[in-house]
Amino acid sequence: MFLLLYPLRLIVFIAIAYCVCVIGSYEIISKFNSEQNTEILGMALGGGAALNTVIIGFIYWGWRKVWEFLPFLNSWLFPDLNGEWDMTIHYRNHGKSGEVRAIAIIRQNWLSMSMEVLSQDSDSQTLAMVPKKDHESGRAQIFYFYRVTPKKTNIATREAYEGSANLKFFEASTTQLAGNYYTSAATDGHFELRRPGTNSP
Repeated sequence: MFLLLYPLRLIVFIAIAYCVCVIGSYEIISKFNSEQNTEILGMALGGGAALNTVIIGFIYWGWRKVWEFLPFLNSWLFPDLNGEWDMTIHYRNHGKSGEVRAIAIIRQNWLSMSMEVLSQDSDSQTLAMVPKKDHESGRAQIFYFYRVTPKKTNIATREAYEGSANLKFFEASTTQLAGNYYTSAATDGHFELRRPGTNSP
């Protein structure tokens, strides 16, 4: 989500702004009282450490409290997807079709996103997950690239393979998302994810 806001650029901007403020304060105060230079440097180092702690805390934990307090950020910027999702996989596999129930666990912070999918016959892990917003509608979506590892439960089990999907949110809802997927094993289908306890649209 937060690639949308270029977080590393934001952190660099904050660091540069802090340095400018510290240097400016140091120059001004040293002109009037040079004996306080050591004290000013100590305060600057302490302030820098405190600022780093605040930024790291916000990146990994604090932003979720802000999103909880200001829920409009879920639509204005990007939804908080952290947690467990009920997942239905509608598949087409070399002339056969059907559906499989699974659990998707999404982990998200200001620097990264991942989704682990656990089903009866296979598990998958994230290779890359890129958040986007449609330029015209503002609709949130995720480009998801993953690797599936089938469980060796029978002789016909395939080797691991890769896949990709474009998952989009339903209009006016951040509790359901869906999209088509394609895999390197020449199969395709449709993913549907829903927060536990929510109804179909």
